[in-house]
Amino acid sequence: MAAFNAAVRQGRQPLAEVQDMATTSKLVVVTGGASGIGEATARRFTGSGAMVVIGDLNPERGKKVVADLCESGLKTCLLPIGSRLGQIDRVVC
Repeated sequence: MAAFNAAVRQGRQPLAEVQDMATTSKLVVVTGGASGIGEATARRFTGSGAMVVIGDLNPERGKKVVADLCESGLKTCLLPIGSRLGQIDRVVC
């Protein structure tokens, strides 16, 4: 949220920037993509034709989102974070 607010203060339009990314992206990884803003982001990118990898701590919810998107013919898959590797200490993007 801080990045969003900073962008607005700088006179940028972050939602328009997300829209631009959605129309030009081919492969997108969305962390937290099984619910809330992450899910909405994943849906936006898949809806624009991008292949989306959803990473989330909740594999059951992630599977439901992926199944829903796949039923619509959209390309997506789930990366259940932490389920095999244990606790996540850091994420670097």
